[in-house]
Amino acid sequence: MAAVAVVFYHTILAMGEQPAAVLNPPVQQLSGLRDMATRIVLTAMNGSTAVLLFFVLSGFVLSLSLRREQGRPFAIGTRFVVKRICRLMPAVIFCIAVCFLSARLYLSVGLPASSHIAAAADPWLAFQNALLVKIVMHGASWTIQAELLAVPFLLAAFFLQRSYGVAGLVVCFAYGLLAVEAPWLGFGIPSISATLYAFMAGMVIADERIREAFEGASAGTLALLISALFVCRLFVPLYSTTGTLAQVAICAALVGSVYGARKGAVVRFLVTPLPQYLGRISYSLYLLNVPVMWYVLVVLEPYGFYAPLEVGILAGVLTTIISIPIAAFGERVFEQGGIRLGRALTSGLRRPHPIAQAAE
Repeated sequence: MAAVAVVFYHTILAMGEQPAAVLNPPVQQLSGLRDMATRIVLTAMNGSTAVLLFFVLSGFVLSLSLRREQGRPFAIGTRFVVKRICRLMPAVIFCIAVCFLSARLYLSVGLPASSHIAAAADPWLAFQNALLVKIVMHGASWTIQAELLAVPFLLAAFFLQRSYGVAGLVVCFAYGLLAVEAPWLGFGIPSISATLYAFMAGMVIADERIREAFEGASAGTLALLISALFVCRLFVPLYSTTGTLAQVAICAALVGSVYGARKGAVVRFLVTPLPQYLGRISYSLYLLNVPVMWYVLVVLEPYGFYAPLEVGILAGVLTTIISIPIAAFGERVFEQGGIRLGRALTSGLRRPHPIAQAAE
């Protein structure tokens, strides 16, 4: 759901000055039904909130994954790094290849191109972006760069938790909060100072002692948290540090509650086929909607002057529909292929579980 929200967020914002002008001010400072309606839609489909949720989810899921690991710290760390690279990079490389090849083909027939398409056709820019050395053509891939660069911090937090329990995680979360105001704590690593606390929030919620508080979360709890997240974004400036921190806290509670919930409308919806399918392909969808959006916007963006919200929503629908089959192919071939590669490369580093070893 968050990945789809990002698509609509970008297509609406691409429709000129009006959507961008109403993005930051809280809704109570706006006048005019169109401005208020645009702000409400951009709140419901807010890409910034979706990215925060991605990082919280990563911290949560990766923390659960690390706790299943056996062996010495060096072996655990090596397996984690190798698997993380293999999980993320094949899909990125495939996406940048799609960007590059489609842009070269598009320009070869002499059609009018945007600055994004022109940049994507540059082989040197494509090479840098494919390796995440420099984010120069596929803007959304900065989040994948952040996911990879966060790996040492996630491992450090895991080992501190293993030694000191939830107190170790709380210290790591506090460190992430301090890094927002003191970027040097991120050691100059791109995006870390602005995202580390979100990863750490996910890890804190994943701790079994904290997670117990969310077991059996009710439908009312989920509704309250979703409403609070919406209200927090709607009535607070987009670029407010306090508002962003509040959103991370609510996202963390929401992830823990959804994980612990057993019934309710939200749970019933999330286990239906469509959300499950979108969830499976969401990583590739998040990446591959970008080149699709470039070409959709070439056609629709001129009409955005007259009805930016409506045309932006239409562009989002078309981008999502066209991206889904490409993302499904990317997930099946490159994501699953990367997962298999990661398992193969780390199989020799895995220490047999003591119970399994005794059974043998």
